[in-house]
Amino acid sequence: MFFPEKIKGIQKKDKVLEVGPGNTPFYRSNVLLEKIYENDELAKLQAGGTEKRNLKKEIVYYTGELFPFKDKEFDYVICSHVLEHIPLNQLDIFIKELMRVASRGYIEVPLFTYEVLTNIEHHLSFVDVDNNNKLLFLEKKEENFAGFAYQEVLKMLEQSNSKMPFITCNPDTMFFGFEWEDTIAYEKVQSVEQLLGHIDKKDTKPKMPQNTIACETIKKCKKLLNINNVLQILYLRFGIVL
Repeated sequence: MFFPEKIKGIQKKDKVLEVGPGNTPFYRSNVLLEKIYENDELAKLQAGGTEKRNLKKEIVYYTGELFPFKDKEFDYVICSHVLEHIPLNQLDIFIKELMRVASRGYIEVPLFTYEVLTNIEHHLSFVDVDNNNKLLFLEKKEENFAGFAYQEVLKMLEQSNSKMPFITCNPDTMFFGFEWEDTIAYEKVQSVEQLLGHIDKKDTKPKMPQNTIACETIKKCKKLLNINNVLQILYLRFGIVL
């Protein structure tokens, strides 16, 4: 979780569920829900590669379908960096379960920007969030990366700042978190254009603080690589309009 400070809706007496916390749950979570995996290696991979810890919290394991809880058993549910792991044909059930077991919660996801720079294999969908906090999902396929040398681009960006990893330095451009109440709005889209249509390419006001080093690096990438459509999104996320 990159934005714990955004979790403001938990009351003192609230019972909190966290779904798929891996080995780094939020301190306020009372119960952790984890999927049963075939082996420890796969479980570690799904937990972001972090080592297993002895967590002093109640852990409930399930098969990955319906949550083993009663309706509204919790006051608040946290789902951080989980939705991108869910197959699209299971997404409807998963989101309905989040809304069934609690009426409020927090969701955090990696944005398209992060995904195209890392191409993490076990992330099954591109995710983005529109201006009304509606989640947008696009199935990740190999053709989405055709012509995009993501490793080369990330390497250039990492070299642009030797003090801290590029992604760590720019969390607002890579991830998004928000609280919801009653309903989680979402949509499955069919193209990158639909996924990113909420970003106004004519907007001359930067949406996020400008990172000069990153911008200059992206300009160099644009000259070297034929990936204009993806780089355009990186420009916009860093507050630059082509």
